[in-house]
Amino acid sequence: MATTMTLTQLGATTIDLNDQADAWKYRIDLDTWAPKVARRTAKLLSDTPYEEVMEVLRVNIGGATKQEVYNNQHALVVMFDQARRFAQAGTGGGGYGSGGTLNPVIWNVQMDGAATLKKCMVIPAIDDPDCVVLPSTFMTDTAGRVVRSVQIQFRRKPLMVPASETTGTTAATAIIGTVQTSVLASAADVASPTRINLGNSSFIGSLTAGLAVITEDDGSFTSLATAQCSGAGASGAWTTPNDAANFAFATNVLRYTPTLTSRVVSGNITLNVAGTLLLILEVRNNTSGKEYVVDVEVKTGSRWIRTRAEVVGGSNVAAGYVILGVVSAPASTSVARLGVQAASTGGTIDFDRLIAVRLGTANTSVIQHGVVTGASFTSVGSGQYLNINHRYLYDLAPYVWLEGTGLVTGVRESPETLDANPFVLTKLVNVRALYLAYDGSNDWAPNGGGLRMNTTMTAYRLDASLAPR
Repeated sequence: MATTMTLTQLGATTIDLNDQADAWKYRIDLDTWAPKVARRTAKLLSDTPYEEVMEVLRVNIGGATKQEVYNNQHALVVMFDQARRFAQAGTGGGGYGSGGTLNPVIWNVQMDGAATLKKCMVIPAIDDPDCVVLPSTFMTDTAGRVVRSVQIQFRRKPLMVPASETTGTTAATAIIGTVQTSVLASAADVASPTRINLGNSSFIGSLTAGLAVITEDDGSFTSLATAQCSGAGASGAWTTPNDAANFAFATNVLRYTPTLTSRVVSGNITLNVAGTLLLILEVRNNTSGKEYVVDVEVKTGSRWIRTRAEVVGGSNVAAGYVILGVVSAPASTSVARLGVQAASTGGTIDFDRLIAVRLGTANTSVIQHGVVTGASFTSVGSGQYLNINHRYLYDLAPYVWLEGTGLVTGVRESPETLDANPFVLTKLVNVRALYLAYDGSNDWAPNGGGLRMNTTMTAYRLDASLAPR
C-alpha cells in the first residue's frame, strides 16, 4: 500500500495528493517528502506545547487534457486559499468562533504500512510563502499533460491526531462544583486534545457564566470553603452565616460587613497545594450600589504576597467568581487570607470558595465562558449536556455550548484566554474536572426544584503523535 495523503475541506472538496489510479491527478514526486516532527515551544499560551510545523513536498499534476491540468492546478491553489482564509478569519470569516460556513482544510496522512490515518489542520499564516509554487517548466510540462515537481509548502498544527476519539469512563453523578474523574483506557504518548461532556440528571437553565478547571494531576488544584477564614488574625467584622438556601457549597459562607473603609483581612486558611498558583474566588455582593475591592494574599516566609485586586459590586448583586491572578506558595502548608476594602460602610459581601490551581507542573487548563443558552430548559433529565470541546480539527479555540433534546445550538461561547492556558490537553489515564457555573441570581450554582445541578463528566481524547505513524 502506498502512502495515502489527502487535503480535505470539511463538508466539501478532497484532493488526493498521492493518487495511485491510472488516470491520476496528483502524485507525490519520488523522494521529495519526509514527515516533519514538531518541536517544543517556549510560548506560555498555546494550543499545544509544540511549535507549528512547515511541511514541504513536491507533487506532479496530471490530466487527460491541458484544460484538466489547468483545472487540477487551480483546485490545489483554491484549497490552500481556503485554508489561509480560515486560519486568518475562523468560521464564517468574522473571527474565531463567529459561526458560518467557512470550513478548515485538514491534511490527512496514512503512512505505507501504518495502521491508522492521522489528521491535522492546515493553518497558513498571513506572511507565509505561497503554498503552491509552479515550476519554470510549467508551459512545456502542460503540453505533455503532466506538470512536474510542483512545490507545496504549508504550515500545519503540530499534533497529528486519529480520526476517532478514545472515550473515558463516565464519572459518578455529583453536585456541580465537585471534582470529577473520567478514566481512559491507557495513557497517550504526548499531551493530546481532550474534551469533556458534563451531562446532568437535574435541572439546567441558561448560564450567565462558568469556569472549568481540567487537569490530570491529583494535586493540581484545591477547593477551600472560605468560612474557614473566620479564625484568629482577622480584622474587621466577619461572620459565617448559613447560606444553604442559596446553595453554598459548604453550607456556610464567609461574610464581611464593612464598618470602615480601610482594607481589612480575614483569618488564615491552609492552601493544601504548593507551587505557582492561580487563585479563583467565589464572591457575591449583597447590596446594590455597594462596591468592594477584593484580593488574596499568601504568606511566603515572613512576608505576605498579595494578588492583584479586583472590583466587585456596583449594580451587580449576582453570585459569581473573580480570577485574582498568579502567586507563589512555597509549601502545601502555606496559608492565605482574603483582603477586602469597601468604598463605604454598610451592606455585606459574601465569599463561598477559594480555588487554588497549580500551573506548570501538569497539563492543566482553565476555561471561562460567558452566556450559553438553549431553547428548552424546562424539563428535568432530558439528556441535556454541556460540552467543552478542544475543536482541534475545526477551529483554533475550544467552544463551550449546551446540547441535547429540545435545544438549539444557540450561543456558543469562545472562552476567554485569561491567566491560564484555555486549551484542554491531557496525557495520563485520569482526566479531572472542577466546573463552576452561575445563572445570574443570588445562588452559588444553577438549580431547579430545590436541587443543586448535578453533573456526570465524561472525557474524550484524540491520542496524538508528533509525526504520522
